Amino acid sequence: ELHASLSLGELCRQFQNKLYKIIFPNSFMPNRNYKIKNIRRDLEKLPQSKEEKERSQKKWDEVRQKLKWDESYEDAMKSLQESRNLEAHPSPLTEELLNKAAEIMDSKGNLKGWLSLKRVHELITMWKLAQAME
Repeated sequence: ELHASLSLGELCRQFQNKLYKIIFPNSFMPNRNYKIKNIRRDLEKLPQSKEEKERSQKKWDEVRQKLKWDESYEDAMKSLQESRNLEAHPSPLTEELLNKAAEIMDSKGNLKGWLSLKRVHELITMWKLAQAME
């Protein structure tokens, strides 16, 4: 279930990034996460020449028509991403949960080199100390 939730959340992230890149190829930055609301906002407010603005709006209209887009898809993506975020960011974190997660990662051979079990335990200790400083 966790993998399914993460995969569908990633689908939504990639899809929205692709749409933004189609609409605003000159403004797209690959390390950002775009949402449909960014497209809507940037159609209005992104500093572009008149020609670029018209091209972006035309492209957005074409994409919506081709995909038979309506806002229910936006709502569905938001829900998928919210459930993905809950799965991907467990709350609240406890020292016990973190130590167990580290042991699981180590038993699967995922903690090597700079990312040793010892270093992860040290990070957990630092996290605990930082919490005490708050």
